[in-house]
Amino acid sequence: MIRTATRNDIPALIALGASMYQESRYAENSPFDALKCADLADHLINADAGCVLVAEHNGQIIGWLAGGIGEQWFSHQLMAFEYGVFISPNHRGGAAGARVVKAFLGWAQD
Repeated sequence: MIRTATRNDIPALIALGASMYQESRYAENSPFDALKCADLADHLINADAGCVLVAEHNGQIIGWLAGGIGEQWFSHQLMAFEYGVFISPNHRGGAAGARVVKAFLGWAQD
């Protein structure tokens, strides 16, 4: 199931974000700041131009996509962008990633 994240989801988002960080090259040269991640998630959840979607399986959050709508660098035309997409390693290979991206594209077009 894909749904819009709430503030109550932030701890799960941070836990998955920490996993994403450990898999990334960022872990080699920059610290993970859970508070900064929580602040960004909270902002996006509450902003009209922000979007955080979660993928759930059996009531457990297994992935997320964070993004928003903003102006392009070179014009005032709006565009959708994503900060990141992450699916828990033990839930990859299914449709969760594609479903969360499809839901984001639908959100962006609205």
